[in-house]
Order: sequence, then structure tokens, then C-alpha cells
Amino acid sequence: MSKLLAFLRKDLLVVLSYRLYFVSEIVGVGVSLLTLWFLSRMFAASPPAFVARYGSADYFAFAVVGMALLDFMWVALGSFSTRLRELQVLGTLEAILATPASAEGVVFASTAYAFLWSSLRTVVYLGGAQVVFADLLSKADWPAALVVWVLAIAVFTALGLFAAGITLLIKAPTPITSWFGGVFFLLGGVLYPVEVLPEPVAAVARWIPMTLATTGLRRAFLSGATLADVGPQAVGLALYAAGLFPLAILFLRWAFRRLRAEGSIGLH
Repeated sequence: MSKLLAFLRKDLLVVLSYRLYFVSEIVGVGVSLLTLWFLSRMFAASPPAFVARYGSADYFAFAVVGMALLDFMWVALGSFSTRLRELQVLGTLEAILATPASAEGVVFASTAYAFLWSSLRTVVYLGGAQVVFADLLSKADWPAALVVWVLAIAVFTALGLFAAGITLLIKAPTPITSWFGGVFFLLGGVLYPVEVLPEPVAAVARWIPMTLATTGLRRAFLSGATLADVGPQAVGLALYAAGLFPLAILFLRWAFRRLRAEGSIGLH
């Protein structure tokens, strides 16, 4: 915990030296909310039938939940590889790994700020939508939403750890995060449900982690679905996490061991 707080404090000090960063991030979330709000006005007179299936008569509420999760997805997929690549290029990765901290601990601690800031953006997304634009959270079942959210982040984090291991080995940014992120955005029901996809594609899309997460979260947030109601989505995400997370940790450890054996951790 002390190492985690040390990394977090370091990153906070760096960001605080650029004070406009906070303002620009909040403004960015506000622009996204406004964009979704104006987009939803196209459906104000006749809400799409698929929106009502999730317990809301407003497309805006449907889209905000997807966008909030999308933000976390990109952080989980890309932060680990991006941060490790920065440490490689700066030449500080080898020095950090020479400390008593474990390699996995360094990886997780170095991305703590990114996850913290994404959490704040999520609060702004959902809170802003609730207070200013729509009665988004009045029926929410928070335990069900929290379980689905945590399981989804665990799956995305596992994929991000795989990407980090590849970045370590090839000593260059890997496109794997863009591949996963693109597929999840296209097929994961972020701004539209999988029902609008061609049926052969939709049949596959229903079982990808992003679709399970967006479906479960929308049901929990918009219609008050309980944990039992979102059980299929929670179980699916749990299976993904149970299978991918241990493999991701093992792969990352193997990548560090290989670099140590080659003596190439400090090379970039």
C-alpha cells in the first residue's frame, strides 16, 4: 500500500504541475454529455424500441451508461502498456525493478492514478447526467451495478496486462489495445444494442465481455435489476475474469523474467 500511495502521489504531483489538465478533462466529459444529449433529441418524439427494453424511455440514459463504461475500458486496456513503455523510454524501469517492489506491484501502482482519474470521470458522467439532463439513477440497484462493473474492469485489466507484456517484449507500443477496443466499441453495445447488428454478428457479439457489461449495467442502472436478474451477465464476466486474469499475470511475469535473463530491461 505504501508503494501504491508513493506512485499515486508522484503522478498527482506531475499532473498538478499542469493545472489546465483537470479543467480540460472535465470540459471533455461535459462536451461528451452534450453530444449525447443533442443526439438523443433526434429520438425525443419517438424513442427507439430497444431503449425501453432496458427500463428507460430516453436514449440519452442508454448512451451515457455505455460511454461511462467505455472510458474505463480504454484506461484498463491501455494504461499498463503505455506506462511501462514510458518507463522504458525514460530509462527508469530497470531502476524501479531493482527496488524490493515486485514487478506486478510496479505495474499496478504505476497505473493507480489513471484508474483514479477514470473513476472521477465516471462520477462526472453519471452525476452530470442525473443532475442536469435525466433522471438516470432513480431506479438503480447499486450492488448489482457494482458487481458487474468490477467484473468488467477485471476482464479489461487482464487484457491490458497481456498488452503490457507484449509491449515489454517488443519494446514498442502494441496495436492489441486498439484491436480489442475497436471490437468492443463496435460490437459491445456502447451506443447501440447488439440487436441492430446482422444476426450472425449479433450472435457472437452477445457473448463478448463488453456486451455482457453494458447489458448488465443498463439493466441495473435503468430498470433496477437485482444481482439475481443480472446473474447471466455477471457469471459470464466472472468466467472471463477467472480465465484471463491468472493467464495475464503469468504472461507478464514470464515477460519480465525473459527480459532479466536477456539483460535487456533497460534497453528501449
